[in-house]
Amino acid sequence: MNLKTLVIISLLVTLTACKSLVPTMDLNNNPVNAVSLDKVEKAIMAGSAARGWTPMKEKDGHIIASINVRGKHQAAVDIFYNDKEYSIKYKDSLGLKYEPSTGKIHPKYNQWVNNLKTSINTELYRF
Repeated sequence: MNLKTLVIISLLVTLTACKSLVPTMDLNNNPVNAVSLDKVEKAIMAGSAARGWTPMKEKDGHIIASINVRGKHQAAVDIFYNDKEYSIKYKDSLGLKYEPSTGKIHPKYNQWVNNLKTSINTELYRF
């Protein structure tokens, strides 16, 4: 293999490995079907834990959930809730290339947040 071929292969591998950043996703006003505040809180706590997030109650109506993936990628979200709806909002991250000026982040973050929402909804439907 000549040097030119190695450079081209190296460039292609680098470009393929790099994923473009995407807008950070907040999931606002997810409806809750007429359950008590206590049940919404329990569903958020259980749904978070089921997906590997660590939830911590800040106060009534506010939980902070964090996730640590392979010790390299970390994210934290604010989850605000009442007896009618809940919202998941970006709080902080490490290793996910978050750009505050553009609000963009690695696409895995949005996947994790979508999975978190799915787990919370699964727990809410149990009530």
